Parts: sequence; C-alpha cells; structure tokens
Amino acid sequence: MNKKHIFSFLLGVVITAVIMFLFFKPSKEVDVSQLEEDVRGIYGKLVELGYTQELSDVDLDSMVEKVQEASNWIPSGTVTTSDVLEGKTFYNNSRDLQTGTYVPEEFEFLGDASAEDVLEGKLFYSEDDELLAGTLKLPTVPTVTYRGNASTSDVLAGKTFYSNSGTLKTGTYTPPVVSYLGDAQVTDVMSGKKFYSDSGTLLTGTWSFLGDAGVDEVISGKKFYSDSGTLLTGTYTPPTPIDFTNMQYSTYDDYAGGDYLRWGGTLTDDYQGEESEWSNMSVGEDIAWRDERTGVYWSADQGTMSNIFTMASCDYFTSIPRSSYDGLDSDCGLAINYCATLDFAGRTDWYLPSQKELMQAYIDGIHNQAGIDEESAAAFVTDQLYWSSSEVSYGSTIAWYVYLFNGEPYYNLKTNTNSGVRCVSRD
Repeated sequence: MNKKHIFSFLLGVVITAVIMFLFFKPSKEVDVSQLEEDVRGIYGKLVELGYTQELSDVDLDSMVEKVQEASNWIPSGTVTTSDVLEGKTFYNNSRDLQTGTYVPEEFEFLGDASAEDVLEGKLFYSEDDELLAGTLKLPTVPTVTYRGNASTSDVLAGKTFYSNSGTLKTGTYTPPVVSYLGDAQVTDVMSGKKFYSDSGTLLTGTWSFLGDAGVDEVISGKKFYSDSGTLLTGTYTPPTPIDFTNMQYSTYDDYAGGDYLRWGGTLTDDYQGEESEWSNMSVGEDIAWRDERTGVYWSADQGTMSNIFTMASCDYFTSIPRSSYDGLDSDCGLAINYCATLDFAGRTDWYLPSQKELMQAYIDGIHNQAGIDEESAAAFVTDQLYWSSSEVSYGSTIAWYVYLFNGEPYYNLKTNTNSGVRCVSRD
C-alpha cells in the first residue's frame, strides 16, 4: 500500500471515529489543540499496532484540518417540534437530536354500513378508521318494470305482450274481416307501388313506363312519363304554323309579279306577305341566306354534278341528324358527299336537301329572298334545277330535283351531271 492510499484510509477512519464521537457527545465543546492531540493519539496507536506506517507532520496536519471541518458541521432545517409527528426524532440547525410534538387531528368516521351492505370489492370506512372491502353482490337479473295499459282484448288474438306486469299475456282481439275488391294484377300497377287486389295480401306493382322522349320533345305544359314513374312536363314549343292564307291572292307563281330579273318587275310587285323573311348570312365571298320561317341556311349554287346514291347502303340515310354524316361513304355519290364535306360561310354541317326542303324554300320565297337590292338577288341565283336527296319511289336509278325559279319538281337519272347543287344547314 503506497503512502497516498494509507493517508486516505487513515483519514476516513479518523473522521468517522471523530464524527461518531461528536454525535454521541453533541454538547461537548471541541478544543482544537485537544482535537489535534486526540487525532495524533489515534494515529500513533494504529502505528503501534502495526496497521500503518508513520506519516509526516504535513499529512497529519491535513488530517487534523479535515477532522475539524467535519466536527464543525451542523444540520440545517426549518422544522420545529410542533411540525413533526409526536415521538418522531429529527435534527434542526444543531446536532442535538429533537423529538416532535405534533399530534394529528383525530378523524371521526361516521357510518353504519357493514361489509355486506357495500358492493363487492368496493372500499369503505364505517364508524372507525379501518378501511374495509364490501362483500355485497348484486342480483344477476335486474328487476324489470313493464308499463302499459293494453288488455288482452286490445291485442290481436294469439299475440303475446306485457302490460303493467312481468307476466306474459296473450291477446284475444280478433280484427274484423276486410274484403278487398279489385281485379288489378302486379303488371297493371306502377313498379314499386303497393296495392291490394281481391286479397288481404299487400302486393307490389311491376308495371314500368316505356319511352325515350325528353322534356324538349313534348309540347310545352303537357304531362308525360318517360322510362320512369316520374311525371314530367314537356318544354317543346312547336314552330308557328305557316299561314298560307295570302297565297290565294298571288297572280304569278314566281311570287314577284313580272320576274324582276328578266321582265323588269320590282321586289314588291304582287307581294302579299306570304313569303318568309330571309337573312343574309354570307361570309366573305361565301354567299348564304337563312330562311327565318324554317331556320334553314341555304348556300349559293355549288355547281353541277351527278347524284348517284344507293339508299340501302349509303350511311347518309341512317345518320341522325343528316348533318352528322361524314361524307366518306362512296355509296352516297358526289352530290351528297360534296355537301357533307363542305366548309362554307363559317359552317361545316351542310347536307344535301330533300325534295320537300327545296319546295318549301320556293314557297318561302328563295327566288325573291334578296330584299336588299337586285344585285344581291342576282348573286344568289335560283335559275337552275337542283338535286335533292329524295329517290323516286318507283325507280332506284332516278331522283327528284326542283326548279327554284318556279317551284316545280322534276326527276331524272341520278347519272345526270347537268343538275345543280345547293347545300343546307340547321342550327
């Protein structure tokens, strides 16, 4: 054991011995010279007994100094004897052992419950400060109270019920016999609607509404059903019927008295108001007019060509509307395909008109439509036979065309290349 270890060991032993001595004799005044004499005496005794080697005076002085520091330590605290439970010992700002005097206030437990009065496992005090655990067990089946004022004569015969008691009773009431009269079948009644028919069994109808009409296809204000049981109201407003009354007064079948392009007539000659109003819809050099009565746009003359089409295989005749046809089916011929692919006056939905559309254009005054001046009328020339998309009923090789100068219909072989083409479009 080296010198440093010896010193630490001795210091610990000496300090421990001194502190124990001081605490067991806390009232004795500590004299420094006496303390040094005692420490040196203890150390000398240890050397004499062979427990250690002799230290230098410097080491012994250091040991005495540390023992003195330990002997001067006084516990600190703020409690008094009245703060500590009676009989409990403590130190407070001195090495004098003190005894507490505080007596806690007695707590009085009031109660007359016994363990069998309190729910099992619940803790409680009763008339003493002992914590007890209850042993009372609740019944497994709670008491049920039935409330009601029905009697057996109020409830259908054979039906069980409770009324103001826990006793299960059986009703005796028999309802009067009801006779249902009716001959409707489930297929006669709207789907989902309940009804009785010659029986007391509630049935559900299966009849469904069939139809594909929309509200814009039925006259405004008219009620209808379409593929549902919901009553709908139409919004379609039919066009104003054409009034042909004034036509009985016409004296010329070209509607303009003496033909103003050939015979010097005027635009107002013999005009009785039977014609439609026409609006100029031209765009640049593309001359087009709109019949305001029918809403149909008419292109200017597009030249002459054949009109060879096969109704059974031409896609134009199965396209709805006709203006949706793309103009790519060779079975439809030149005239039909020409109009279907025409880009004219800002519109691309042109198609070849039917015979009746051509005749209606004549009735509405296409020959005299240019209400601006004779120059614009000449630019929208109608002195030509124009092809229609209407086949003659008794010959698949011939089709109708109409002379817009006088409204007269004719027919010719579809191979004829001398007939003109005017295309129509609708909004």
